[in-house]
Amino acid sequence: MIGLCDANSFFSSCERVFRPDLKNKPIVVLSNNDGIVVAADKMAKNMGFTRGKAWFEIEKEAEERGVYAFSSNYTLYQDLSNRIMSILERECPNIEQYSIDEAFIYPPKGMKAKDLRRIVTDSTGIPTSVGFAKTKTLVKIASKLAKKRADGAYTLDSENEDEALKKTALSDVWGVGWAWEKDLYKKGFRTAKDLRDCDLDYFEKRYPITLIRTIYELRGVEAHVESDRHISFMSGISFKDSVSDIDEMISRLSIQAENLSKKLSKNGYLASSFGVNFFTSRFIGEIDRPYGSLILNSPSNYTPTFVEAIERLTPVLFKEGMPYRGCRVFAFDLIREEERQISLFENGERVKKEESMSHIVSEIMGKYGRSAIHIASSKGRLKEDLMKRERKSQNYTTDFNELAEVY
Repeated sequence: MIGLCDANSFFSSCERVFRPDLKNKPIVVLSNNDGIVVAADKMAKNMGFTRGKAWFEIEKEAEERGVYAFSSNYTLYQDLSNRIMSILERECPNIEQYSIDEAFIYPPKGMKAKDLRRIVTDSTGIPTSVGFAKTKTLVKIASKLAKKRADGAYTLDSENEDEALKKTALSDVWGVGWAWEKDLYKKGFRTAKDLRDCDLDYFEKRYPITLIRTIYELRGVEAHVESDRHISFMSGISFKDSVSDIDEMISRLSIQAENLSKKLSKNGYLASSFGVNFFTSRFIGEIDRPYGSLILNSPSNYTPTFVEAIERLTPVLFKEGMPYRGCRVFAFDLIREEERQISLFENGERVKKEESMSHIVSEIMGKYGRSAIHIASSKGRLKEDLMKRERKSQNYTTDFNELAEVY
């Protein structure tokens, strides 16, 4: 059996866990600069406040109807996610984290879904759903069905499989994108059961391997392939104020370069190419979204190397006086650190020095916090310093100065 533990309305639940007064109150969470709704709990969704809506357009109505809105507090969300994952690792021999609020698990023999769900929920205060099934595609369905049950748990097996798949629409099958759903719908397929019971020979001749794997998984045969290789990494931000000065833009891009370097180092990747992009608001004035990239002299995850690229690219792309409201940096053409080979034309000593320095910086940040060390061009600022977050909750679990107070 494979399991899937999924936190329910995770961002909203994180906000509610230290605010018991918000029990049974609708909650939405906003993006950087309180721009759009990025998460909403079930109550808010039922009221029409769904993901993707611009906050300034619905703010008045939401407040009138008693919806609580919070700025994104990713420090809190990540810490509570780490707690959930550590509990799962303690209870199960192996887990595979799929996202900030989901993890595939390989439960020990005899474990029941409802027992694991109770342990995680009681230990963290975050409501979760746990599904068990034979394959990852089936367990995704089991997890959705678990969310509809009072005990938050569901085991999909041979006894209930036909009924469960018959109730599952094609759009709810993991691995069936909207394009394939539209095509299959024309051919009379409506449910996961219809797809499971298809003529496999016919499908193997006409459809891609990804969809064939999904069919095998629906039949209880493990066929899901999870690549450990990322295509690219990105770090970006929308500003709380506009930037019309090139030096300030380089400074803000440098902050993103620090974040990008940390992501690459943490995951063991080097970038062969680097890109930058900045953009004006899509709601105000002229739209300008220039993008540029270059191939690095050698694969790297070293912040100063990225800043050098920023200083080369930005003057070519930047329009003085244009009110830019955000920026991004990209790392692509990735290779694993252990796959790195120094070419004949590279300075081997310099490469080794940069790699060593990159790991030292990561260790310092890990031990003393992200504000402990900075590249000079970032002016000692963090990503959070550039964002508008007027509705941010406290960092209840990571900052002694923001601990919850009990009276």
